Amino acid sequence: MDTFIVSWKNSTFPLNLDLLFGRNSQVELEIGFGNGIFLVQIASDNLDKNFVGIEIVNFFAKKADKKLKKAGLDNVRLFVGDAKLLLLILFDDKSFDHIYFNFPDPWFKKRHKKRRLLKLNFNRLLAKRLKDGGFVSVTTDHPEFRDFVVESMIDSGVFESVYPDGFTTQNPGYYPTKYEQKWRSQGKEIYYMKFRKIYHPLVFDINEYLTEENLWYVVYSKGLDRVIKKFQSL
Repeated sequence: MDTFIVSWKNSTFPLNLDLLFGRNSQVELEIGFGNGIFLVQIASDNLDKNFVGIEIVNFFAKKADKKLKKAGLDNVRLFVGDAKLLLLILFDDKSFDHIYFNFPDPWFKKRHKKRRLLKLNFNRLLAKRLKDGGFVSVTTDHPEFRDFVVESMIDSGVFESVYPDGFTTQNPGYYPTKYEQKWRSQGKEIYYMKFRKIYHPLVFDINEYLTEENLWYVVYSKGLDRVIKKFQSL
């Protein structure tokens, strides 16, 4: 492949993932893949599965693209854009078997917390895009963000924690990222969370979601309002 980065702006939404990969297989998603270390490792060890990555920074996406080419993989596709929007418009319900968040920005300052991923409506969108019984895995080194994620995921009413305490500090075999290696070298504790989808949301208020995530400007500036109207009519 010339590039693993998919030019999605002129696509028909939602995407047909079987057509995108040229085969029917389980599909897993990493949101915020950075330079692609995690994706390269997990895709290399699971050639029977397809993997999708979403990253907001084009520079990182290009670095990940080079890594995937060097590894000789063909079971990964990358998308550049805001995951809060792309997860809404690009993918159909029950598309993914597992969704990963590796060290998402905790936005620990009070005035920045509204920027966090994994808030209530976003969690319900995750559940819509996951297959029944599918999983969301979240890794962080930040204790307050860990507690926020556990509470938010459970309060969404569509997930249950795999771990009795909501998290574990031991997860042998999990693919380490650049940040995990960095924080461990500094003696920091790493927290692994894993949640199972237990309920498929039948109602999802797109207007409320776009307002909560402050996405209306992006929708109109990128000419995606017709796409949103299509989803609103479903």
